[in-house]
Amino acid sequence: VNTNTNASSTGTTNTTSNTNTSISATGSCGFPMSTFNYDEAKKSIRTKEFEDTKMTVAKQVADNNCLSADQIKGIMALFTHESTKLGFAKYCYDKCYDKNNYYKINDAFEFSSSTDELNEYIKSR
Repeated sequence: VNTNTNASSTGTTNTTSNTNTSISATGSCGFPMSTFNYDEAKKSIRTKEFEDTKMTVAKQVADNNCLSADQIKGIMALFTHESTKLGFAKYCYDKCYDKNNYYKINDAFEFSSSTDELNEYIKSR
């Protein structure tokens, strides 16, 4: 059931809207965040000095928007610490538009143990 009333059947998106998502009861999204809004969100995250502040803003973005696997990976690249990257990857799994592409997230990690931990987390869902 799509409860999104902001998207037209032609696929037109409103790039000025901050509420451009529709999350169904199953956790899947209507469509990912627009490129314009995504770029603005990344700018905001990038300007934060501390890792925990970056994470707070990144979670706000994820809570209020649907993100593609590539967008999640792009936000992860803004973090310095592997543990923060992993935490964000776990946090976003249920908010991802294209979970079938979540394997792309693995490329954001430096250590294979992080990939293993993320995969175990996904399996437990």
